[in-house]
Amino acid sequence: LVTQACPNLELSKRADLHCYFWPTATRFLKEGGYFGFLTSSSWLDVEYGFALQGWILENFKLVAVLESLDEPWFEDARVKTCVTILQRCSNADERDANLVKFARFFRPVAEILGERPPGDEEARQNAADELRKLIERQKSDFSNDQLRVIVVEQRELWRQGLEVAELLKRKKKDLGGTADHDKTDEEAEPVEDGDQDDAGSPDEAFTVSLNGYGGGKWGRYVRAPDLYFELMRRFGKRFVRLGEITDIHRGVTSGCDAFFLPLDVTAQLLVEHPDAKSWKRVPLVIPCERADVARGRIKIIQAGDKSLHPIESKYLRPEVHSLMQVDRPVIKSGECPRVILFVNKPPEKLTDRFVKHYIHYGETRTFSSKKSQAVPVHRRSTCATRPVWYDLTGTSPGAAFWPKTQKYRHIIPENPERLVCNCNLYDVMPLGLTKVQAAALTPILNSTLVGLFKSFYGRYAGVEGTLKTEVVDVNVLEIPDPRHITPHVLSKLRAALKSLQRRTVGHLVEEAFLGCHSSARVRRLAETPIELPAELQQSDRRALDDAVFELLGVSNVAERSRLIDQLYIETARYYRTLRIGDVQTTENRPRNKATKFTAHDLAEDIWDTCEADLKTPLATWLKALPGATTQFTIPLEGRPQYHGPTDMFDAANVYFGKGKERVKVECAHPEQATLLAKLASFGVRGQVGLPTAPATCQEWSESLSNRVALAQGRFQQFVEARTSVDKLRDQTTELLVSWATQGKGG
Repeated sequence: LVTQACPNLELSKRADLHCYFWPTATRFLKEGGYFGFLTSSSWLDVEYGFALQGWILENFKLVAVLESLDEPWFEDARVKTCVTILQRCSNADERDANLVKFARFFRPVAEILGERPPGDEEARQNAADELRKLIERQKSDFSNDQLRVIVVEQRELWRQGLEVAELLKRKKKDLGGTADHDKTDEEAEPVEDGDQDDAGSPDEAFTVSLNGYGGGKWGRYVRAPDLYFELMRRFGKRFVRLGEITDIHRGVTSGCDAFFLPLDVTAQLLVEHPDAKSWKRVPLVIPCERADVARGRIKIIQAGDKSLHPIESKYLRPEVHSLMQVDRPVIKSGECPRVILFVNKPPEKLTDRFVKHYIHYGETRTFSSKKSQAVPVHRRSTCATRPVWYDLTGTSPGAAFWPKTQKYRHIIPENPERLVCNCNLYDVMPLGLTKVQAAALTPILNSTLVGLFKSFYGRYAGVEGTLKTEVVDVNVLEIPDPRHITPHVLSKLRAALKSLQRRTVGHLVEEAFLGCHSSARVRRLAETPIELPAELQQSDRRALDDAVFELLGVSNVAERSRLIDQLYIETARYYRTLRIGDVQTTENRPRNKATKFTAHDLAEDIWDTCEADLKTPLATWLKALPGATTQFTIPLEGRPQYHGPTDMFDAANVYFGKGKERVKVECAHPEQATLLAKLASFGVRGQVGLPTAPATCQEWSESLSNRVALAQGRFQQFVEARTSVDKLRDQTTELLVSWATQGKGG
């Protein structure tokens, strides 16, 4: 039916079902006839909706797009919805001159329509007609306490779509593809992680409609705050689409993360097995000498099936798997628990014993999961398409990482060591920029301005606050143009970024909302004045944003300060709105799905909304404390046994394990031993630096106890607000405390 009605409209197989109804239903419209449709609003921003946008602009006047901030129009739906009004128009000039009304409702529609006598249909119709007239008669932007209307000439939407088309054509050429419609890539299944079998990658599917229209981010017209439009009107020429100045591509799609991206457990095993005799008990798939591991020639990796393998170090590279544990805008190799198998030699030229054995292991194991077929790794479709099935060395690491999914934080880490990342991250590499201009890029990307604007170029998972950005979204994202940089502004940008890289970057949601998990309470909080989250009160954050506004051409210090204040209010307000939707959806989820939250489910939900400081593992927190002068290795296994300062013979020693496996850690004095034993009891293991002075050790010990007690108290508050079941409360709190002290895994 779609092909018959509109032969020039090509809809992706990934498109929402409603997209197929548009052309089928509108074929019955006569010239000048109207069509209204209430649908998911995702087509306003996602790639599969771009073809629909182009078709609309070529055949209709886009009269209005309506979206409500205050109420869902389908209460049980987990997606944002919008109303679209079209009018059939075959005259291109009339279509181009049409003024499109993007209306955003701040109040429920019933409240906007006003009170009417019950059952008075005529009054209801009249009220609705008055609302229609109010929206339709606007010739320029309009706003009151009930709604806002952004007016855009239809030819402007078409112009933007053509610009995007040109950008995507160039990008496709850069990636080695063609400018033609690429059905294979577009129809590939979404890849959420590297364990997917499909070789296709929708992230790289840069498609242009047959009519030459590339696509537009129309959702920003109903969701972006007034500040966005003010800045674009004043400084639009100082912005640039990120894809114009960078190369953006997905990280490695391995085909089997469990095989290609294992954990590096070398340091842990060396501590647990300190001599050659105990090393023989390590359950390696193929044995190796401890001395070779200690010298760094060999690393021990743990594959996804928990098997342990020695591999020559030269065939491994640190791998950035996700940004879940990254809390500042820089990433170093020492923070990467995973490695990537990096082998570019064909089998006949591989002479190193251990890597050769591991590759053979992959050819005999399936590493099967829900996302993969039960076939050996080399037969998975992604791997089978490679000339050498295990060769992942063709990747080009970027200067920074852009996360595919984001929530309440905004962190774009710099990548000074050019580390490899997996497909949940995008590599961002400056393109055509001078060294000075490229140095400004990462600070700009970490600015609050970009942290707010990105929300209007990506797409959200339903009505919840998880933002997803595909490669095409990041390419069309508009950012302050680093090509206008001056040495003075660059110095300010780099100094501010360096400061951010030394601390934990927090959420952009107000603290009160992070701790709120009930719809009733969140509604009450929504009536309170905006209170800036802690992150937006940091001096280095403000210094960064001040430099960005100076880059945009705002030379007056007072004017920059005013714009920053306004930006922070709008950012806090926007993230507040996201949090409200998240709370409401989460509360409804168990009821709608008829399921129960487990302790892990509840802990995951709470963890996502916790302050960044609460989520900093103790090992990381310790590094920020002053006075560490002595390095200790706390055994990875065994409960700490410390007899206390009153023990005449053992007041400064802490023991781990039992019998022959018992390990003694010698400390300088009881205060140091007390601190070490306390850290071990909270799950801190491996290398740690501790102070030497007894007084400093005692101060650290008190700070440690206070921190854990504070975390436990905060988590108990969060949990009690979510459940009244005692057992579930205790289990959830215990799990959260363990995550906060030992770090949370993926």
